[in-house]
Amino acid sequence: MTKLPDLKSVIRDVLTEAGIEADEAHAEVELIAEHVTKLSPTEQILFAGAVPDQWLADVEVIIRKRLERTPIQYILGEAYFCGLNFEVKPGVFIPRSDTEAVVEKAISIIQKAKVKRPRIVDIGCGSGAIAISLAKAIPAAKVYAIEISAIALGVARSNAARHQVDDKIEFLQSDWRKSLPFDLDLIVSNPPYIPRHKAKDLMPEVVDNEPHLALFGGDRDGLGHYRDFARLFSPHFAQAGGFVCLEVGDMQAPSVATIFKEREWTSVEITKDLNGHERVVSAWSPKIEDVKKT
Repeated sequence: MTKLPDLKSVIRDVLTEAGIEADEAHAEVELIAEHVTKLSPTEQILFAGAVPDQWLADVEVIIRKRLERTPIQYILGEAYFCGLNFEVKPGVFIPRSDTEAVVEKAISIIQKAKVKRPRIVDIGCGSGAIAISLAKAIPAAKVYAIEISAIALGVARSNAARHQVDDKIEFLQSDWRKSLPFDLDLIVSNPPYIPRHKAKDLMPEVVDNEPHLALFGGDRDGLGHYRDFARLFSPHFAQAGGFVCLEVGDMQAPSVATIFKEREWTSVEITKDLNGHERVVSAWSPKIEDVKKT
């Protein structure tokens, strides 16, 4: 008779033997157990019965796909972000906990600026994780979510309805350069920033599964989007000016901060994520009518 703790131990061993790091394997065991059993962690501890055959069959299917290095989020069809559960599927960038630092910083910016009805844009919204988290945290906000992928935008709409903020978010399928609204107070984004030449260094879960459009940034250093942001955003702000709040990759924060400083943005700040990595660059610019061309 198989007990639930024994099953979880077997799953953990299989994952680690397949080369998945111990911490990640431990986290995935808990996700798999909750998904299959539909029991909370506390309920799992209290569960004293034998593991049903259906649970074993479901776990076998999940493990088989995971050993093919399919991301666990795609297998389960969900990912957690800012305490919320989001639908994800192939073709949609998987939200990471590192990105929660963007949401936290964005909320702080709005609170300090004391904007009563902020107008916020999330560029490249993917699953909608950032936009939806901000819409829930700042009820008075008008949020725009821009995404070029029809697949991702469909998932984002579904997630907004799931979390009952679909009436607070306007979704736009477009290149942001063609559809960025005006009179904005804050622009947030987790843009693609990985240099193309570093694709070989990525885990197969990432490079072989997630959309490359959401992974690889422009220019050789991957920072092309930030250069466009610094050059093109200012005319879209409200009369009082506006802020950006952007995720950056490891070791990129100083370079991105310099990009904005060279364009005469001020209040440039670098914020660390929970792991102590420099993850967010934020800055302020007045509304500028004429976009600099160089």
